[in-house]
Amino acid sequence: MSNKIKLIALFSATLLFIFYTIFSERLDLNNKEVALPSPPKFVKEKTINNTFTINNICDCYDKAFDFLDKAIEIRNGFKTFEEFSKNNKSVKEIDSYKKNYQNLQLQCVEKYQRQMFMDQPCGTQDELMKRRTKLNQMGIKI
Repeated sequence: MSNKIKLIALFSATLLFIFYTIFSERLDLNNKEVALPSPPKFVKEKTINNTFTINNICDCYDKAFDFLDKAIEIRNGFKTFEEFSKNNKSVKEIDSYKKNYQNLQLQCVEKYQRQMFMDQPCGTQDELMKRRTKLNQMGIKI
């Protein structure tokens, strides 16, 4: 009988050892899963600081036309590009209008997305491109 008891005890101990290792590994895996940091959530990085107050899509067009028209007006004050280039004040002013225009475009596209590429009652991309083309022909690249 003692061999039978020893055999049962050995069998029971073996089963306990097997169950212990199986369940402890599962518990460790569960704990590791909880302990691992969650993957970072996708956060859309802002392309710009919302510099301009835009209440509707027409604000985008109005401000864009204003920036481009002012740049054209300044450049029209000079007969040649060389003459314009020598005037640091005018060059800086136009650079400021260019940067403002580019930031405005980013902000508007970010806010209104596809609507910015559809004709609106207050303006179209074609009208903006005409002004940009005029500046490009005058030597000012936007």
